[in-house]
Amino acid sequence: MSRVKFGDGKLSFNYASRDTRKKFESARGASRKFEDDEFLLEDKVMNYGNDTADQIICVSDKVFIDGIDPTDIAQGEAGDCWFLSSLCSFANYVEKNEKEKRTTSNLLRRVINNDENNKPNNGIYIFTFYYFGEWHDVIIDDRLPLKIYEKDNVSGAKRQRKLKDSRGTTFYPDQVSDYWALLLEKAFAKFVGGYMNLEGGCPRWAVTYLSGGITTHDEIDESFSVQNALLNDGIFEYLEKIEDTSLIVVSNYDNDSPQNYALGLIAGHAYSVEDFEVINGTKIVKLRNPWGAGEWKGDWGDDWIIENADSKLRNINSVQRRKLDVDNLLKGTDDEDGMFWMAWTDFVREFEALTVCHLEDSRDQEQRFLGTFQYDGETSPKDKLDMGLNYLNPEKHLQFHLKVTGEKQFIQMQVTLDIPMKPVDKDDEDRDRRMVILAIHKMPKNTNNAKLDRPFEKFELYDMDLISPKLPLNRPTDEFKGYAFEYYDYNGWVYDLPAGDYIMVFASCPGTNDKYSSGASQTPNTNFIFRTRGKNFTLKHLNEDFVGSYEYRGLEHYLTETTAQSTTTTTTKSMTQSR
Repeated sequence: MSRVKFGDGKLSFNYASRDTRKKFESARGASRKFEDDEFLLEDKVMNYGNDTADQIICVSDKVFIDGIDPTDIAQGEAGDCWFLSSLCSFANYVEKNEKEKRTTSNLLRRVINNDENNKPNNGIYIFTFYYFGEWHDVIIDDRLPLKIYEKDNVSGAKRQRKLKDSRGTTFYPDQVSDYWALLLEKAFAKFVGGYMNLEGGCPRWAVTYLSGGITTHDEIDESFSVQNALLNDGIFEYLEKIEDTSLIVVSNYDNDSPQNYALGLIAGHAYSVEDFEVINGTKIVKLRNPWGAGEWKGDWGDDWIIENADSKLRNINSVQRRKLDVDNLLKGTDDEDGMFWMAWTDFVREFEALTVCHLEDSRDQEQRFLGTFQYDGETSPKDKLDMGLNYLNPEKHLQFHLKVTGEKQFIQMQVTLDIPMKPVDKDDEDRDRRMVILAIHKMPKNTNNAKLDRPFEKFELYDMDLISPKLPLNRPTDEFKGYAFEYYDYNGWVYDLPAGDYIMVFASCPGTNDKYSSGASQTPNTNFIFRTRGKNFTLKHLNEDFVGSYEYRGLEHYLTETTAQSTTTTTTKSMTQSR
């Protein structure tokens, strides 16, 4: 890929203006209460069309945040469990961080802006979301919608939206004690174009926007490779190890049957994963339903714990007893709150998708490369057919030399593209989609170092051993010698690599097949950021004319710089400034 243009930091999908924080400070001190004319709840196309007084509640006189807890989040009848389950995971992380470290969580400060939003605010709030390598401020007013379009149950958990006089409810004010989660939900809706864009989605989108982490996603199918990896290849132990530095969400797509409803799980629903434990040799996992109700009724659920408290659980230690909440369950003082335990084997059988967002770790280094894919058929494949034929052609991909030093370590990688969260063209969604490929090859020990001054040729790459990631678990078939072509969806990978030299191949193409057309693809050129994070590594590009690169300076730098800025200075920095 010899003519990749340098990414200039201009985003094609970027709501946040560069003077957002200045506007926030100005509006907070104004004589007139702030009203957001950029995001109207009355909008019947992208919002819920709340246009009467009984459909809107103003909350600036309510408590914004009084501590943070996953139980602050409860889903109404909107179809955004994918976002709220991710927010539960976010809240669980913050809660544990503050309890154990006795400090205000950086994740809380960054996204919720609790210090600013807890002050007298004149009806204006500010939140911050991650997108394409940057943190973007979003301001909203204090008006929240109470009604949505009516949703009827159709074929089990599949629900259909209808515009009628009778409306579903977004939330119940008498059940809300503080409003940070509902206001954050509104800010995110504004950031992605409206509440209607929250109707149906994937947890991997939400956790990335909320944390800026590197996210992996797996479809938990019944294939031997995936089942074996989950049950026998140390995945439980890996997730337990990283639970304090990650957000984990699972989805339940297919369990639309009376038997599964009897077990308490909801089809088409997402849950946050909150804890891992091994008790009497059994691996168990704790989950939370963002509805705040509806729990697993199988083994290790509340009823099972009560039944087995004096037998199978009699000899567990005090920490385990507290985690399982045995005493409160036996007293009948543990109300249904949507939190439950289940065996890992049941977890693997019942859920169909696993999302793991690896958060920033101050002990790691992170290197980023920026550029633009030009889908011209010369420097990048112009379609899927071209990618399938030429994915190892060095003229149509990027190559990196990765050198890992020291002990064996986990190396995290992610590609982010500057495209909308959801396809804009509803009639031809593939036109708005992209495909990506990442492959890591183990470089032979006897390789001449002089070769590292140029990209490796196709036949040289094909002779190298291809390394499989720890996550995601889905292993490709033997087609293309094990190379995985994936639709872009905030794709991340985690590799468990010993010290040594590796050659990485990275490429992208449009999500269409234009095999009957000539010339370049009709898909617009696309900016990208490629991230690599780990403890001890170096990364060097091997292409002649390459993208810019910089070492990410980390959250602490962002927070320090934000605090030090005056009210007339924007906190959202372009990539050029961040380099």
